[in-house]
Amino acid sequence: MRNVPKAPKTAVSPDQILAPIQLCSICNEIIGEPRADGLAENASMLPCSHIFGDLCISRWLEIDSVHQDCPVCRRTMIYRECGHMIRPCDVAHAPGCVEEEDMPKKCFACRGGGLVEEVLVLMNEKRMAEEMILLGMRKCVSGFFGEVCGTTIESVDERVEEVRRRWKNAAHAFCSELEKKEGRDQW
Repeated sequence: MRNVPKAPKTAVSPDQILAPIQLCSICNEIIGEPRADGLAENASMLPCSHIFGDLCISRWLEIDSVHQDCPVCRRTMIYRECGHMIRPCDVAHAPGCVEEEDMPKKCFACRGGGLVEEVLVLMNEKRMAEEMILLGMRKCVSGFFGEVCGTTIESVDERVEEVRRRWKNAAHAFCSELEKKEGRDQW
């Protein structure tokens, strides 16, 4: 395994971390410069202090991905108790290096309790109700009209997936907004 320098445990400015040039170790492009696809990545850090382009590390850690770890040190990026993914933080707001044994056992939303938990439970109940209605429509439509409505059934399946995506994005946005208001990042 190659020796990759880690970010310091003390607070430093993003300019200090990125100076002089920081390459994303996933795509090997300069962080902050436009890539071949025209997008410029911002520097994101994982709790192990390894730094990547935000687009690359987000794709690397996606829930559907086979990768649930840091691309450099292979530290697992899953909270131990709740099983949710550990999200990368913007370098400017990252809490700094956190040893694996010092990591919270649950994500921000799961350890939030009180109002946070209530809001997330209500959002999830709404998602489940929408899914049940759509799945009920699929059953009724196919029962009444048979093969004539095959495309409608496919449309219902697509709408169920869209409900799930909307819920996931809304829950993520809610937690992100709370983190900003409280002036802290996920870890």
